[in-house]
Amino acid sequence: MKAIKNIILGGMVLISLSSCNDLLDIDPVNSMIPKSVEDYEAVLLGAYPDNEFFMKTEMMTDNVAVNPDGYGDMQRDYVPWYTWADSHQTDGQEYDYYWGELYRSIFYANTIIDDFEEKEVLPEDQELFETIKGEAHAIRALSYFYLANLYAEPYSSENLAKACVPFNITTEDLHERTQNNTRESVEVVWNLIVADLEEASKLLAGKRPNTKVRFNYHSVEALRARVYLYMDNLDAAISSSSKVITTFKPWDMNNIQDIIESENEPLEYLFTGERGVMDTGYQEDVLFSMCTNGGRKGAGGNIYYYSRGLKKPSDDLFNCFIEKGIENDTIYDYRRFIFESFADTETYYGKQTGKTVYNMYSYQGPQHPYIGIKLGEVILIRAEAYARKQLNTKAIDDVKLLMKKRIQTDHFPDYEAMVDAETDVLARVLKERRKETAFDGGLRWFDLRRLGKPALTHVDKEGNVFELKKGDLRYVLQIPISEQMHSPNMVLNPR
Repeated sequence: MKAIKNIILGGMVLISLSSCNDLLDIDPVNSMIPKSVEDYEAVLLGAYPDNEFFMKTEMMTDNVAVNPDGYGDMQRDYVPWYTWADSHQTDGQEYDYYWGELYRSIFYANTIIDDFEEKEVLPEDQELFETIKGEAHAIRALSYFYLANLYAEPYSSENLAKACVPFNITTEDLHERTQNNTRESVEVVWNLIVADLEEASKLLAGKRPNTKVRFNYHSVEALRARVYLYMDNLDAAISSSSKVITTFKPWDMNNIQDIIESENEPLEYLFTGERGVMDTGYQEDVLFSMCTNGGRKGAGGNIYYYSRGLKKPSDDLFNCFIEKGIENDTIYDYRRFIFESFADTETYYGKQTGKTVYNMYSYQGPQHPYIGIKLGEVILIRAEAYARKQLNTKAIDDVKLLMKKRIQTDHFPDYEAMVDAETDVLARVLKERRKETAFDGGLRWFDLRRLGKPALTHVDKEGNVFELKKGDLRYVLQIPISEQMHSPNMVLNPR
């Protein structure tokens, strides 16, 4: 068995890799047979996903709309997402990059976890050994978290016995199940996610963080908080999020005012083109970055950058940032710099194009990493958990903790009075969560799923209307065509 695994890792593609679809669409990239602990660190770096596996899900949410005056047509591979087609794959497309990327990460994580069970380690290698193993467990948990939230029903007591995704926790599983895979239950997969994150937390505790593109103790605790919230384990979500919140403080976006005043150029050019809010200290809030382009398929890139483009953040999302305080003053939210260029509406080829942009990233091109987990999300995870436990004062306190760093100082007292007067605290928390996490890691789609699968409407450039009904079956992606071909008896998601 280990010989077969080493052949795969060594890049000697004389065996079944010629048909990589048989192997859950895994596309191995490493060209080495690991021996030393340092060798396994190279395998670990290859385990981190480097191709985005979530951004197109935003096309299915209420955060995205089409500009009828936009230039050009929607790309062919975006259309099934935006229109909620029965399959997110286009005609003739067998391979699913989301599925393949995540199972590739699971394969490499399993390689490390398997081999480290038997590996003898020198004392001087013990810390690196534990760090690599902890990160491998975290990568596997992250990968299954996304697979479960893309291809299966949300976690709930009613869904525990329903089919989730194929389950491989060793490389031997992978070898034995190259075809005719079966889907484990929602309960089994989510239990593994919890167990992996618990192990990762233990192994990474006290270890010095490397970079934001690798898991460390606090980013694992942040991911644990997210997972526990999705599982409605509110006390555990509060515990994990508190470990992060007591260690870090959110960056004060009021500092953007200093940037505005120091720049010798018009305001409308401050965050446009290759500049974004991430060029400010806002990047300090990022706990974990994903998809940093390992040189394979490309990664990052802002597919929703909008001025002349067709895809754009929706008016519904924009309107979330426009609020009137108790004294009817407009509350100034610095996060609008993510979405507004403040330039005049321009005319391009006889058509008016919008002045709004989604300009989160520092670099708008193809190699900038995506936000995986950031501090703002963690604060609002705890706020939501408090609200669901009807600890409303604590929930509002967390909202204000974050918003004090997002709302212009002069307007914050008005905002504070407004939220103190809220009667539906959970609704306020969820509104702030939508604003804070827009376009982050596919979270809006996952939130819509776990919050009741509401009805949604999209309109295309020609004015055609597409509807996703409340509770629609298409809130779950279909099993990829390649997997259906090699596992013809696999249970499919209903349509």
